[in-house]
Amino acid sequence: MYIPCLSFKKDELKLKLEVVEHIDVDITSIYDINIDTSKTNLRIVLHDHNEIEVGLSKYAPYIIAIIDHHHDLGLYSSQLIYKHIEAVGSATSLVLSLIFKSGFDHIIGTRITKISIYRFL
Repeated sequence: MYIPCLSFKKDELKLKLEVVEHIDVDITSIYDINIDTSKTNLRIVLHDHNEIEVGLSKYAPYIIAIIDHHHDLGLYSSQLIYKHIEAVGSATSLVLSLIFKSGFDHIIGTRITKISIYRFL
């Protein structure tokens, strides 16, 4: 099972315009869930920062990938299976670019595709 989680509190969502514009489903904040790491095969992809927040550091061993546009801090290198850090306007742009390059853009829906294409032009 995959649960997209944001690493900020839900009441901060309105400040993340690139997320609000692209996602029209109920969002889960990682602060809202309690994951029993002893009973799950937890894997985390960090997006829009390449260091996990201090309050979430218990999840650091489960980070397997990073997609970010900030300066590379060089963390978690021994456990990563994928890392894409590139200086662009937003990390959301990196994710959408990877989706389009992979050929899976048909699964993300018309709304996000139209908005994303508009942003890339």
